[in-house]
Order: sequence, then C-alpha cells, then structure tokens
Amino acid sequence: MLERALRPYRGTLTIAAGKKVFEVMPETDWNKGAAVLKIAGMLPFGRKALPVYFGDDRTDEDAFRALRPLGGLTVRVGRGRDTKAEFAVDTPAQVVEILEIIERGVGGLTGARGRKRSGG
Repeated sequence: MLERALRPYRGTLTIAAGKKVFEVMPETDWNKGAAVLKIAGMLPFGRKALPVYFGDDRTDEDAFRALRPLGGLTVRVGRGRDTKAEFAVDTPAQVVEILEIIERGVGGLTGARGRKRSGG
C-alpha cells in the first residue's frame, strides 16, 4: 500500500524498512550517519565532545559506522543483531544506566563484541 501511494514520487523518494517502521526519505546520499556527522561538525565543542548514539534499528547502522572514526560511543539497543555499534544493551532501561555511568565519569562498559572500552 505504501509503495502504491509513493509511486507518483518514484525517483525522488525512497523507502527504508526499519524495525516496525518504514522511513520515507528523499532519494539522496543522506542518511543517519551523514546527519550525525553534520550535527557533530556544527557543535562548538570540537574534539572535547563525546558523540553518543543509541539505536535500535537497522537504519541506525549508518550512524554507528560514521561515529566510529570520531571515537563516538555507539550503542545498539536490543538483542540478536549483528551491529557496527561498539556496545550493545538488551533493554532501554540499560540505556539509562549507561547515561548515568557517563554522567558519573565511570568506565566499565562492556563492548558489543565482549571487550571493555579503554580510557573510561
């Protein structure tokens, strides 16, 4: 039904299937990764800022990939998915725990691939 509704816009809009959603976007090279890099570049903090990105959908993988070279904290929320995020948690409640850890400035996060993040 969605594809039929968007048929008149073929070539200008694209559909990205996500977790329980369809994202309708202009047909460009723009994605969540490009968006977070643009936002990070606009912030006045420079290299002192720690980009933090939590995502639970396949459409968040672009942001995870984009933030890796910046040393950003990327966290996949949810189970059973291969991810480019450095860390993974099972529930949104664990997101709150991570934010509290960041606020306290304490390390101890376990990587999505079973390793500890250094320098915490």
